Amino acid sequence: MKIAFLDTAGGNPEQDTKNRTPRLYTALCTGEGEATQIRVPRVPGQELITRLLNEYDLLVSADPWTLFRVRRSGRPLVLVAESLPTGRIPLLITGWIIRRLAAHHTFHRLVVPEAPLKKAFLRTFPIKAARIVVVDPEQIRAGELQTLILRKAKLRPPVLMALASYIEEKAFPDAHVTSRVVGERGKNNYGCLEHRVHTSQGARWYFTKIVTLREKERLFYTTFYQTERSLQEVVPPLHALTPLPETLSGIPGLTAVTTERITGQHPRVVTPRLFGEALRVHRLVTAVPYQAVAPWLPLRPPDEIRLFSGPGKQSSTSLLKAMAGAHDESVNATILNQALAHMEKRSYSQRSRRVIRTLQEMILERELYREVCPGEHYRFLHGDFGRHNLLRSTGTGRLYLLDWGSCRAGPAWTDRANFFASCTHFLMPYTRIRRLLATETPEDQDGIEGVFFIYTLILLWLVKLPKGSFERAICTHTGPALRHLRELLRKEQERTSP
Repeated sequence: MKIAFLDTAGGNPEQDTKNRTPRLYTALCTGEGEATQIRVPRVPGQELITRLLNEYDLLVSADPWTLFRVRRSGRPLVLVAESLPTGRIPLLITGWIIRRLAAHHTFHRLVVPEAPLKKAFLRTFPIKAARIVVVDPEQIRAGELQTLILRKAKLRPPVLMALASYIEEKAFPDAHVTSRVVGERGKNNYGCLEHRVHTSQGARWYFTKIVTLREKERLFYTTFYQTERSLQEVVPPLHALTPLPETLSGIPGLTAVTTERITGQHPRVVTPRLFGEALRVHRLVTAVPYQAVAPWLPLRPPDEIRLFSGPGKQSSTSLLKAMAGAHDESVNATILNQALAHMEKRSYSQRSRRVIRTLQEMILERELYREVCPGEHYRFLHGDFGRHNLLRSTGTGRLYLLDWGSCRAGPAWTDRANFFASCTHFLMPYTRIRRLLATETPEDQDGIEGVFFIYTLILLWLVKLPKGSFERAICTHTGPALRHLRELLRKEQERTSP
């Protein structure tokens, strides 16, 4: 591992990274890699940018402005700090730079020595808590800090090209292949490659993502994708899974996932048409019955349900996992009690709290959870069904579904509800959601599935939306949803009554 410590050329030597952050600087140098001090001119040239890209694994500086200058190098950037800037003007300038650095995909970590300093940075600057690493330099073991801050960092192009040669040999034997490194944003890959395979019929293109393959994703590609035809219609065709040797990458457990290249982009504009197409993709995924995946994906609600202890993404993931126990009274009671406690703690209006109390009455007091049958209502799920995991092919216009590391078994309605709730910048009113579902999946909108879809959707709105947005959405979202829920219950009672 090669680390470059960056400082501004012509600056005061007493203000460089080594002198401003002596403890963290020393801790970073205790690893197994090489550390080099580099002076960055006020306008770095292309030669320096290319050198940083090809020669170094990590760019570290105590000066945000220096990192901002080299942000286009493509290497992970780490800002180290042992104190907050002092003075109003330095705070404003640092905040402006950090805001732009945090929006750039190469900004990796802010390293601080103490937890109180992390809280101070979170209060002062627009940066996510997950980006800040607290490390006590006096207790860090050799190499541990480098491993911590380099997690999910992109590999250098020379390393990627060495891996490309290995992949060509294993995945495309006896073929003439030309490979190149491509930039692909995403926190779950260490780098991406494109391969052009030359054949007598012309060139064929393939795409490789280098990842630490999670167990569920490996299971998906080796088992479910191979046996379920409906999944093959919504997933880019798989060509090969190639385990990569640690001797080439320096990282254990990497796998190259090679698929046919799909030229396209993630949908940027959320429209009713996109919702309709996404629902058709969802129908193909949930066509796989629970019984087909139960031996590998048993129902396991989390041991501890914590819905409001982290950012919205974490809370919604916890909720979706907990819904694997929708047939269990204790799981539903825990979810609704935590939701009500959260609303009381955040001083939600009585009108908003009545929404959750109504759900408690309907789900718990009427014991609707007893109507949920895993064998009938549970299916194979993507687990993170959202716009960010959809890819529209430029050539055919088809939608493909990516990133299967969160796949699981659970209620079919949870992926559907998550898709509608995840587009928070285009929050479709419930009346339009109802019309769309009636057109695309009318069979799933009656009875207990319709009831629990509304139940899950309201909880996801509560988890994902800020307090003000949730309370303003009562008239257009939660109110109509509750009215529809009561209507479904009334129809169900009429159907079951003698």
